[in-house]
Amino acid sequence: MKSDVAHCRRSAFTLVELLVVIAIVGLLLALLLPALQSVRASARQVQCKNNLRQIGIGLLTYHESRRRFPAGCEDTTRHPQFGYVVWPPAPPHGEFAWSAFLLPYLEQEAVYRQIDFSQPFNAVANEVPAGREISVFLCPSSERSSDTSGQTDYGGLTGEQITQPGSPNLSSGLLLYDQPIGIQQIKDGASRTLIVAEDSRGPDKRWVHGRNIFAQMWGVNDPAGVGDNEIRSDHAGGAMGLFADGHVVLLADELELPVLASIITRDGGESLTMPY
Repeated sequence: MKSDVAHCRRSAFTLVELLVVIAIVGLLLALLLPALQSVRASARQVQCKNNLRQIGIGLLTYHESRRRFPAGCEDTTRHPQFGYVVWPPAPPHGEFAWSAFLLPYLEQEAVYRQIDFSQPFNAVANEVPAGREISVFLCPSSERSSDTSGQTDYGGLTGEQITQPGSPNLSSGLLLYDQPIGIQQIKDGASRTLIVAEDSRGPDKRWVHGRNIFAQMWGVNDPAGVGDNEIRSDHAGGAMGLFADGHVVLLADELELPVLASIITRDGGESLTMPY
């Protein structure tokens, strides 16, 4: 009997041994958690890239059927005398976004048919369909507000203001106000011209509203552009960009501004080596 008791005592954990085990488990968790977080971040980045690929296929299918891409913003509110774009939108102007016209090409025909395009995007009649969450428009890494429905994390590029603020390059991109662009007008090449990019936490977050287009002014993920529509993401190291031929790349934070400006314009005639 005594030998059995002694054997039991020898088999039990001591307090020191228990503390050592806990320390080892804690160390393993500390080593594994960053790796798990990295894997999750990579998976979210892949999903975002796939979203833009689907959008690219939708844009190219739209172009194939109509020989042009959709306008970035259709039926824009403009100054009655001088014709420039004004804010806020005023009825009866529709101001529907390129992304709304793309719905039938993204397997969202049912939502598309519920929209009354004869009324403005924010009309009461459009409140329900415009408030739908469309997964392909949402990057899983992006933070978004809870007080806005029908959000998108992607914006269309009208042009750039990198070379000169307010320059003619404001409308040198592919998704413009009231002006559809065809591939034949992309003199720089579809594979060398951006059409859509991430616009995480931008002020114009609705896929139905055509103000989700913008002229890039700062660098990728540049803090100076926070609060405006800019190429921005919640990924580490860059933001996803969709080119007009349908391929998607991660635009690095360190991408040089002249290069970024040149891949936004459709017919700038720049001579450059693509960084991807």
